[in-house]
Amino acid sequence: MLFASAHGKPGLDREQSRLVRAYESEVADFDIREALGLVDCGDVALTPGRIAEAFELIEEAAWRIVEAGATPIGFGGDGSISVPLIRPPPRKWPELCVLHVDSPHRLPSGQPGASVRRGLAISHVALEQRVSPSTSWHVGCAARPIGRAS
Repeated sequence: MLFASAHGKPGLDREQSRLVRAYESEVADFDIREALGLVDCGDVALTPGRIAEAFELIEEAAWRIVEAGATPIGFGGDGSISVPLIRPPPRKWPELCVLHVDSPHRLPSGQPGASVRRGLAISHVALEQRVSPSTSWHVGCAARPIGRAS
């Protein structure tokens, strides 16, 4: 697991994740964290607002996890962190399929250094041909329909 936050507060996500029970006898007779081999890899130290730099740092951290033979699972931040988290795994696993669980976050546009244009994060990695669009899914809900005036 990798924690990154666009708001500089990954500690809040970690604090909430500690509330997840390791074992719940009514539902399962095993520790899901142990069964999946989940390891907290810590925070990505970045400067909020420096998108290009943050993407590089998150992508490098995710690649180190992939290189070690593990699968990165990211928590926290805004929807844009999905782009640098998804970019490294296809270097090792071509034809990657992704289950992207997030609200349909619209990436910012016009920010200095931003190489990702406005739109859904999962769409960008599909356009970059890093994931298989026919086998990947984005699951989430929005507070209001996308494209509707506020």
